[in-house]
Amino acid sequence: MVPETHATGKVPLLRHQGQYVRESAIICEYLDDAFPERPIFPRDAQARAEARIWISFADTQLYARTATMMHSSDAMVHKRIKAQLADDLRFVEQHAFALRGADERFLLGSEFSAADIAFYPWFEQLCVLEKYLGFVMPTECERLLRWQETVAAREAVRTCARSPGFYLESYGRLLAA
Repeated sequence: MVPETHATGKVPLLRHQGQYVRESAIICEYLDDAFPERPIFPRDAQARAEARIWISFADTQLYARTATMMHSSDAMVHKRIKAQLADDLRFVEQHAFALRGADERFLLGSEFSAADIAFYPWFEQLCVLEKYLGFVMPTECERLLRWQETVAAREAVRTCARSPGFYLESYGRLLAA
């Protein structure tokens, strides 16, 4: 039997050589180990640690807050979390991009990495937060918005990306239930 999700209901799920690997960050580490000729984690120990810090930030801040907001009907919870998410995005802008050169387009600099992979799905689904929950992307996050466009333009992302309409329809059904 093929498990479609994690035992807790989370996705994604990777099947490789008859085995299943769950959880985004663990899948990234697995792929890095299984395909060392195409690393997605930096080889430098300090940069690798920084990637893990940003992955943790995405999981514990952006995704966790978003899940809490999506599962709540309390307007005060929505208001509080929208403010926290805006602060989180400003933090990313200031700490991942403001300290880098203009030619360093990704979270860790000039190379696409597991940190970018961890963050991007949140941005792909941002339209849902904007439409259904009234979230507004902070205007001062210019480099973060350029990063989103840069990642979206990657061939590998374009081949598996879903349209805003897909997310709006899917989440619209979920939120209406």
